[in-house]
Amino acid sequence: MIGFRVNYEELCSFLRQKIAEWVDVIFSRSPLSCTMHINEIEKNGCVIVNGWEYNMEDINRISHEEVGVINDFSFGPGPNEGYKIIIRFENGQVIWVKTFERDSFKQLFDWVQTHGTN
Repeated sequence: MIGFRVNYEELCSFLRQKIAEWVDVIFSRSPLSCTMHINEIEKNGCVIVNGWEYNMEDINRISHEEVGVINDFSFGPGPNEGYKIIIRFENGQVIWVKTFERDSFKQLFDWVQTHGTN
């Protein structure tokens, strides 16, 4: 999966239709999606998400990108129940996925292999 380029909209559509309880594209075009992070940046000059630091310029750039190259991912227990998938991209975009499907990571891996480009 690492190094594969995927379209965010296509990936999220697959996730929502096939395996996810919910999908959150952290820096999407929707102003509401970024409000919490923007408030943090205005207060502290930056925001840290999953160990990566972002400023307003980063959010503006990332929120307008439509594709990204997978840099890192994790699959594990969710905070309360189910499972959580975190996909991080080279450009800084982060997608969080909540699922109850045990084989959801395999389904995601298979989708990336067939729909992504390397």
